[in-house]
Amino acid sequence: MIGYLRVSTGEQVQHGYGLDTQAQAVRDWCAREYGDRPYQLDIYRDEGISGRLGYQPPPSGRGKYRPGLGQVVERLRAGTVDVLVVYDLSRLYRDHLEGLKFTSEFFSEGSPSRLVSVTEPVDLSSIEGEMSLDMFLAAAAYFRKQTARKVRHGLAQRRLAGYATGKLPYGWRGTKAANGGRPGIEPLPEQIQWVQEAFRLVLAGHGTRQIAQELNTRAAPTGAKDLNWTAQRVRRLLTQPMHAGLIRDGEGTRRGAHWEQRIVEPEEFKRLQALLRGRYRERHTYRGKELQVLWKLARCGDCGRPVTVIHAGGKPHYHCQGALQAAGEAEPGSAAPSSGAPADGRICRGWTKSAALIERRLLRLLGEAVQTPEFRRLARREARDVVLNRDRRQATRRLQEQERARRENRSQQERLLQAFTLAALNEEVFAERQQTLAEAQSRLDEEITRLRGRTESRKSQEALLEQVLGVLPELDRIWADLPADERRQLVANLTEFVVLERLGHGRLRLRVKVHYLREWEANLGNARSREMGGKMGVEHLTQRELALLYWVDQGKSIPEIAELWQAARSGLYCLRRSILARLEVARMRDAVRQARQRLREEQDRLPLLEVSTGCRGYAGYRPRREQRQEQALRLFAEGSSRAEAARELGLSLETVRVYEWRIRQRYGVETLAEAVARWQAGEGDAA
Repeated sequence: MIGYLRVSTGEQVQHGYGLDTQAQAVRDWCAREYGDRPYQLDIYRDEGISGRLGYQPPPSGRGKYRPGLGQVVERLRAGTVDVLVVYDLSRLYRDHLEGLKFTSEFFSEGSPSRLVSVTEPVDLSSIEGEMSLDMFLAAAAYFRKQTARKVRHGLAQRRLAGYATGKLPYGWRGTKAANGGRPGIEPLPEQIQWVQEAFRLVLAGHGTRQIAQELNTRAAPTGAKDLNWTAQRVRRLLTQPMHAGLIRDGEGTRRGAHWEQRIVEPEEFKRLQALLRGRYRERHTYRGKELQVLWKLARCGDCGRPVTVIHAGGKPHYHCQGALQAAGEAEPGSAAPSSGAPADGRICRGWTKSAALIERRLLRLLGEAVQTPEFRRLARREARDVVLNRDRRQATRRLQEQERARRENRSQQERLLQAFTLAALNEEVFAERQQTLAEAQSRLDEEITRLRGRTESRKSQEALLEQVLGVLPELDRIWADLPADERRQLVANLTEFVVLERLGHGRLRLRVKVHYLREWEANLGNARSREMGGKMGVEHLTQRELALLYWVDQGKSIPEIAELWQAARSGLYCLRRSILARLEVARMRDAVRQARQRLREEQDRLPLLEVSTGCRGYAGYRPRREQRQEQALRLFAEGSSRAEAARELGLSLETVRVYEWRIRQRYGVETLAEAVARWQAGEGDAA
């Protein structure tokens, strides 16, 4: 049998919840239960950890968890535990749902283990015991939340009185309460001078990194043991309102009880914050993402996700990372196909396409819309009323569809929460699906708000129509003179949706719907197709592509062909995708069937053809990496540390650690010293 003990704070020791008290109660229960019979009791404990935390480490590797409870779970899963004894159920869990999941997993009907609470009557072999378990866990969760609410209320009252809460920042220390008053704060003399120096330097134009270097050079104390000043630490110091006699209260600040002891004036502090924010935005703005016209304005036609921007080769490209949906199951809350989102559960494999190419084609489509007869009809007054009424009816139908989709989305969220409550889903799957539904809900809310504006106000419809009639004919002339943000806003105002659909390898379809006009579309080919004038078919296959098809027809796989040609596999896979795209097929055997005649005509040449299939993105990578590893090995042999090698090679410390691991694997040894010795002895790649 095993016992589990837990205590959250030192105050609980005073109320009889100390670890020694719990351990003694567990031992006394075992002595009463077993008497003179032999038994083995192993005790696991967690000290200073809340009962709402789980027993598994967070995925990020940061944050608290309960290692003692984790050891208990390992024993339970191994089936080596007859009885788990706790002082009371609140020691096990203070989260109602997590407690129910834990007990249902390890102590359900038919389980070899039994749960015992020393101070509470819990017997899971009966329905009454299950009900009492539910009540005790609910009570433990209630008391935790009630205590948290009282603490929040007390902290709010303290802030309202002008006193700081939480950990005091650099330069300040707490004072004892005098004459029955509240404990206050006061400046720390040996640290205040460095706070003032940091403020002086930043106002003189120095950056946070330069200030950190200056403070380290002058041996300024950090208030923490064996830590140096960093840019992040300096920024945290400079953004602390306590130096200006203020304290944080919710989203804003208020005057604190230490107002008379402030280090800087509030006006100077505000000016410094504006200066830091400006520098931060200038340094961290992702140039190009916000400056692209269709960034998060256009949507992928296969998965319905907003289109993002990446940079490849120094140029911006529109990008969809792709998404996989089950067949016949559309994305939750996705819009109807008329607005560019999928409804047939297709698989989105992702795509990347040049932003300049897509924007040029978009501008051409908008220009072609002006030449249509229906655009000219919009200028006539009698046609306007017909168009506005028709658009209003369409918007009303669209609004009804979106409201139904929103109701369905909410019902899916309720079903998801119910499944999680019944332990049918784990926490990671629940969080992922909940986030997907929340994003879909946000998109639906935005679309419903826009459609309600179109259906309820005729003036807004007329203003939108006037904008389409006035701006669209002049778009070609004014486009080049507009900044990127105004271009983006103009496209958003003129169009109902912009959709990019993947047609094949490197090929997209651009669909645009201008308000009060029909939908327009254009195909965007890949770079190779544009270079060849869009030539497709078997007659345009190169000798290299025919040679690959020949060996596939002979029954060889891509890895076998790569070994035969002494070529990189990645290059052959690129060649395979090119063949499939050129012949517009999905399988290589279909491509072989189409090219059978050419293969027969040239079968004497193809087996002997010397083919170079190195992929440009892959070629030279391994030699460069191995060269860096040799340089790192030479530095290690000279006695350099990891940090010194990283500075010498211009690499991160993590990359140098990876190089060290690869060097040990390469020589088949366990330590770096052995690898250096074998390298100096000239033994080569012995492993």
